[in-house]
Amino acid sequence: MASSASDPQLLAFFRREQRLLFDVVWNLAQNGNVPEALFSIYLNSGRGSASGELTLGGVNADYYEGDIRK
Repeated sequence: MASSASDPQLLAFFRREQRLLFDVVWNLAQNGNVPEALFSIYLNSGRGSASGELTLGGVNADYYEGDIRK
């Protein structure tokens, strides 16, 4: 199940001193460059793999199951 956007552990990431990524995504959305002020990060934990994905303006449903709640 996906975590809620109100999860205290997730919100801790957005402390005022650590808002750079959030501000970038917010500005991209405000300028119409991405559909929403939303981002998701996928970190591949497979052996021998150093890949991952950053999605700006949305999420990639290939990497989670369940519903994301606001």
